[in-house]
Amino acid sequence: MKNLVAAILLCSFSTINAQETSDYKYINIPEKFSGFDKDEYQLSNRLRYILTQKKYEVLPSDKSTWPEDVVLNPCLALNADILKVKSFLNNKLEVSFTDCSNKSIQKFEGTSKIKEFDKGYQEAIKLALNPLKSQNAKASVPMVKLEKAQTETTAYIPEPIGTQVAATNLLTDGTTTYQ
Repeated sequence: MKNLVAAILLCSFSTINAQETSDYKYINIPEKFSGFDKDEYQLSNRLRYILTQKKYEVLPSDKSTWPEDVVLNPCLALNADILKVKSFLNNKLEVSFTDCSNKSIQKFEGTSKIKEFDKGYQEAIKLALNPLKSQNAKASVPMVKLEKAQTETTAYIPEPIGTQVAATNLLTDGTTTYQ
């Protein structure tokens, strides 16, 4: 009985800190998916279209054109991949999103009954990404260091002891100043 309770608690704690795809703002789509030989069936275009509809920023394959924050911290972006899933009379695929350490964040599976590969995989990717939530990443506001303002005063006003703050250690995010 103790083992059962411990297992339930362990599972509940692990799901509390689990990340979702919607926690990320950027998604990197490779030139070639691991389940396909090349960009067959226009899957990368379809994936890019669906992700932009859900307010994700799709990164181009050329890393020199990536935003500066993603270049400095590549863990801000997820990597997308599409795999074929064997199915007898259906077109079935799996869309997976992994983080910078190749840890799987979420997987979505879609099945189409259309027999033609190009139309069937297009519908399968659409059906797979229906449950994907829209992007809701928290926007990080860059901190800017304040410069000490030089003012000319003629009168000396003493400050109470204990409230003096060194002006060189102040940071601001535009609305609030931090020490």
